[in-house]
Amino acid sequence: MIIVISNRNLRAALDGKSKPFSALGKDPGGNGNLYARLVKRNTCLELYDEQNKHKLFDKIANKIRNGDKKLNRPWVVFLHGNNQTTAKNISKAIDIERLHKVNVIAFSWPSQPYTGKEDAMLKLIKKDAVKKLIREIGGNNIVNLALSKLADKSEEYLRNYLLARINAEKSPPDFAHAMQVVNNMLVKKTGKRMKLSFLCHSLGHYLLQNTVKHHKLPVRFKNIILHQADADACDHETWVRKLHPRSDKIYITTNQYDYVLMASKFVNRKERLGQTKQFYNCRQCIYLDFSDAADTSDENEHEFFRLDYKGKGSYTNQAIYTQLGRLMRGEKPQLSAPGGFRKKGPNLYRLAEIIGPVDDEIVSS
Repeated sequence: MIIVISNRNLRAALDGKSKPFSALGKDPGGNGNLYARLVKRNTCLELYDEQNKHKLFDKIANKIRNGDKKLNRPWVVFLHGNNQTTAKNISKAIDIERLHKVNVIAFSWPSQPYTGKEDAMLKLIKKDAVKKLIREIGGNNIVNLALSKLADKSEEYLRNYLLARINAEKSPPDFAHAMQVVNNMLVKKTGKRMKLSFLCHSLGHYLLQNTVKHHKLPVRFKNIILHQADADACDHETWVRKLHPRSDKIYITTNQYDYVLMASKFVNRKERLGQTKQFYNCRQCIYLDFSDAADTSDENEHEFFRLDYKGKGSYTNQAIYTQLGRLMRGEKPQLSAPGGFRKKGPNLYRLAEIIGPVDDEIVSS
């Protein structure tokens, strides 16, 4: 099952009928969250407002208590990143559910607020960003990356990124409230039978960072996975440590060649957490370094969590796929040679298969 909780504006009437994904808009709603489940083979939303959300959650809680086989599988709260429409967010939630055999609670926040046409000034900014990337980093691989992926993706950052960050600053009360609803209406009502983990991706970490500054997450998770975080690496310990009481374990994934975070680094002028080499900052966390993974479709990948190692086209290292699935199901990962990883520091694990090892680049404390 996939549940969608959103603080987006509503573009259709709540009349009891199934709605297309476009019923949730691109801007903050301002009138409380909306709650939905996917219907019609995951193509439409059955929407409820704050006053009627119990109609959704009571049915689900009853099924969990009564032993529904699918609903008693592990659950994952999924907080998405930048430049996501409702449809894009739900597509990723569907992939997570299908690939990793979990139920998903997706919080859909307005991270694609700008949909206007690119003007002349924006084109100049984009061109300058690519030039800076090539000049300051250099290297044939990076040049090819800039000309291929980043050139295509730069529009996402340069026209939308700052507005999305503003919405990430506005959304923490709604996300905290969503987690309170999940705790009160599902976790408590099912006698804590739900095995619940949390997957945060990319710019969703900026929303999460702003949330824990002023709110205490009410839910306790089995695992928290901070996946390819678009947040400043230099001070991440100051806010990540606030998550420790809310989870058994916290895992931070990194990929130094992540093309999306590479672009973000030039916007923010600071190293991103999902690219960090500072593996010592947060001793209570476990860092999983995917940099230069062998047998991947793209060594500069940004969305490992939705890639199937057996899939055609987009696929990933089997060890990444297997261990991320274990984490999302609330299980302990197999961070050893048989599981595809090797220990490289007190709290650092790196893929056993490496192209061009980066061991000498670890920053020591």
